[in-house]
Amino acid sequence: MVARIMGGMESGKLLRVLFDSGGANTMIQQRVLPSNAKIDSLPEGKSYSTIAGPFFANQSVVVQDFFFQEFDRSKTITGGSFKVFNAPECPHDVIIGRDVLAALGFIINLENGTVKWMENIVKMKSPDHWRSSLNTTMALDATYLDALDEDAFILDAKYEATTPHEVAQAQKHLTKEQQDQLEKALANTEELFDGKLGHYKLKKSTRKWNQEQHLFTQEHTLFPSLKNAPSSAN
Repeated sequence: MVARIMGGMESGKLLRVLFDSGGANTMIQQRVLPSNAKIDSLPEGKSYSTIAGPFFANQSVVVQDFFFQEFDRSKTITGGSFKVFNAPECPHDVIIGRDVLAALGFIINLENGTVKWMENIVKMKSPDHWRSSLNTTMALDATYLDALDEDAFILDAKYEATTPHEVAQAQKHLTKEQQDQLEKALANTEELFDGKLGHYKLKKSTRKWNQEQHLFTQEHTLFPSLKNAPSSAN
């Protein structure tokens, strides 16, 4: 998961997420929030049960423009209110609870070990999967090209033409073998590197605040972020 804004401050860091259908609330680690993020106090603190254990929270933060890059990089959730917890021993940055899973329509299939969101199906990962920098790098695909490592995310900017080879060679933290694997993974994606990204051509959608679920959504379905979208299709 990548969130562009947390507590009113720009972020963009790649976050390790646990989907928890047994937990009622979505929680985020205080350690991943920007230093000047606006954090709100809850009326009372309480312990929240999650699959990773019980965690205490007495604060919340609004997380905006976030997306799940393994499913679809182009579909951005406008915003949601997450409980803030502090647990250094927990490897997960965000624990997505039923409030978000249900609102966005995620389907967790324990029989075949997959998670489905809209038309996208992703296999479940082991708890240590995202601790591997190689696994993080190899997750790059046609929907996951802006998050090139675990510490940085390219925010909205001027896109310039490049090639999969140049992208792979620019990742100096990778070994030669890993760079070759990355280039292979990005093969046949020339259109994504032609410098013409960022042009949204569909009709503008209306955003709706769901007070009960604390999420900005479009009724019945998730929708792409439309900050600069035209009012009508081209």
